[in-house]
Amino acid sequence: MKKDFNRLKSGQYLGTLIKSALIALAVGSLFCGISLLVVKLCAFLIPVWSYVIIGLGGGLIVGAISFFILKPSDKQLAKKIDEDLNLGEKVQTMLAFENQSGAMIEMQRQDTVSRLSGAKLNIFDIKKWWIALLAVVIGLAVLIPGIIIPSRYVPPIVDDGDEDYEVTDWQVVALQELILDVQASNMYADAKTRVIDQLEDLIVSLESADKVSAMKSLVIDVIVDVKKIPADFNTVEKLVPVLSTSNLDTLKTLSAALSTYDAITIQSSLNSFKDTLGKTNNNLKQDLNSIKDEVDALLPTTGIEKTDNLYVYISNFAKSMKIAANSMSIDDADMTQERLREAFDLISTQLNEEIVGNNGQKHNKTVSETVVNRLMQIFGITKDDLPKDPPNDNKVDTEYGDEKDDDKEVGEGGYGSGETVYGSDDIVLDPITGEHVKYGDLINTYYAMVTEALTSGEVSEEVEQLINQYFSHLFNGAKQE
Repeated sequence: MKKDFNRLKSGQYLGTLIKSALIALAVGSLFCGISLLVVKLCAFLIPVWSYVIIGLGGGLIVGAISFFILKPSDKQLAKKIDEDLNLGEKVQTMLAFENQSGAMIEMQRQDTVSRLSGAKLNIFDIKKWWIALLAVVIGLAVLIPGIIIPSRYVPPIVDDGDEDYEVTDWQVVALQELILDVQASNMYADAKTRVIDQLEDLIVSLESADKVSAMKSLVIDVIVDVKKIPADFNTVEKLVPVLSTSNLDTLKTLSAALSTYDAITIQSSLNSFKDTLGKTNNNLKQDLNSIKDEVDALLPTTGIEKTDNLYVYISNFAKSMKIAANSMSIDDADMTQERLREAFDLISTQLNEEIVGNNGQKHNKTVSETVVNRLMQIFGITKDDLPKDPPNDNKVDTEYGDEKDDDKEVGEGGYGSGETVYGSDDIVLDPITGEHVKYGDLINTYYAMVTEALTSGEVSEEVEQLINQYFSHLFNGAKQE
């Protein structure tokens, strides 16, 4: 009997386990659905894994408790077997007297065993399972709306400091005008094409920029590339650092003057160069030979092609110094000076044409600087936004250097020398020469043009007074403390 009783017992346990699983599913769905509804309707947010923990945890706990509650004891199972198989109380009696013996008991036990052999109990009685099934329906009825109903939660707007951006018509027009200015400039053709391509690509790229940071990134990329134009196209940028390492002060001074791209400064340097020849050691021939030797040693290290105009001009100038030195034995002093004058006049003309002239390298530098300044103005880019320039070990630092002590920025922009600091350091167009120059260098020209208009009587006295006051403020500038 024990074997058949345990078999029936295992079947009842399986039924109880399934029923507990249904209860666990119902409770888990109910807990998860209630959580979803509360969170969505109350408009707040919890992590997704929280719903899993709530539903799974609640279901497992209630399911385990229900299993131990619903699991029948041996007496309960014996009673159920007797009732379901119409055995009276045979199984209950045998269970009560299982440890006793006797003829009557043995006969009863054999009869019970024969009755239980092959007997089966219905573990899926719908009349006894309706509560578990109803619980599942209720749980799903709460869970499904919890999933379907949209949440009222609105994520807070996080202010990351990055404002929305949309390119304006004015910015597009400003870029198009800048492209026209570059096209009309005297930049080298390849340099001009590179800048124009960058600006045209920028106009297209800005259409997809939706944040200020994205806009600035695009503009700064263009600025960085345009700033490389002089170094990529101007051979004077390669020549200057090398000449600045010369053992001859005359070549050092010339290199500093070349770095300014200024005709007057270059001419002044050449005049000083010529005047100092033969003055240091009172040995003109030695000075002339030293120039040839120094140039021959330095030029090949510049990385400039030997066919480049600047390379040829400097090389020929050095050769002319050597020729003048060798001719001193047959020339008188006047003839030697005439040779030197011709050599310096020639190199002055050549450098002016190659660096400062209408098609000179200066235009690559000034136009690229103009483009950079205009891009910064159009899009509100500051110097702090730009990446730091790499250190330049070959920076020329002489009286003709890029920045004198009395010509540094003061406060918010501006430049000047002495006590006066002009209110702007913008690069502007000279309407007469067509070149881009610094604002402070052009103010006198503008004032002369305005003065001519004033003296012609084209404006009223009141307007004339206002104009004079305006230029008075411009010329006075800001006094440095």
